Amino acid sequence: MLELSGVRANYGAIEALKGVDLEVKKGAIVTLIGSNGAGKSTALMAVSGLRPLSSGRITLEGEPIDGLPPEAIVARGVVQVPEGRRIFTRMSVRENLLMGAFLRRDRDGIARDLARVLDLFPLLRDRLKQNAGTLSGGEQQMLAIARALMGRPRLLLLDEPSLGLAPSMVKAIFDIIAEIRTEGVTLLLVEQNVNRALRIADDGYVLATGAVVLHDTPSRLLQNEDVKRAYLGDE
Repeated sequence: MLELSGVRANYGAIEALKGVDLEVKKGAIVTLIGSNGAGKSTALMAVSGLRPLSSGRITLEGEPIDGLPPEAIVARGVVQVPEGRRIFTRMSVRENLLMGAFLRRDRDGIARDLARVLDLFPLLRDRLKQNAGTLSGGEQQMLAIARALMGRPRLLLLDEPSLGLAPSMVKAIFDIIAEIRTEGVTLLLVEQNVNRALRIADDGYVLATGAVVLHDTPSRLLQNEDVKRAYLGDE
């Protein structure tokens, strides 16, 4: 469904991605793991059109999307949940959700999807009129994911969805990710909780200093000694 071929991206003179090759099959969950500064978020922003490429190619179902503006990529069904949630804190929960459907014009479909995401995130149902900035961190993360689902994504990009959350909320977020997958949405997941990410994924890539250094099945990555030492606290 998604393919990155030789993708390079820069921040000024600093090369953040150094020829990344990556593939996401339709219906799969693919996870990117790596230390801070490895290029994981940059890879997602490159897919979203938020970080221009210096070279390489990104295709969605065989069609190139690199060079397209972000709104055109969203219109093709690629929606990102950014690191840090980036909700509209001064708007209500309902207004945030409707912003996720900003490009859509099908009122009936929007109403159905609003009902669907509130079934998926029942905590938000009682907070529709509440200012989004007053939600807890976990509730804000749920809102960010729900807002993305209002765009009716075919490919959902998740950047550190469990960052800073309590363990019980982390479990809830990963349960929701698994549920989203059953609805036919393909997911590309960046996650600092490597153990949970690999246990939910179908495929895994390890990035280091802007390059893919390892690509394997999640079960093999969980048993890889280098991965265990670097990311799983194994001495």
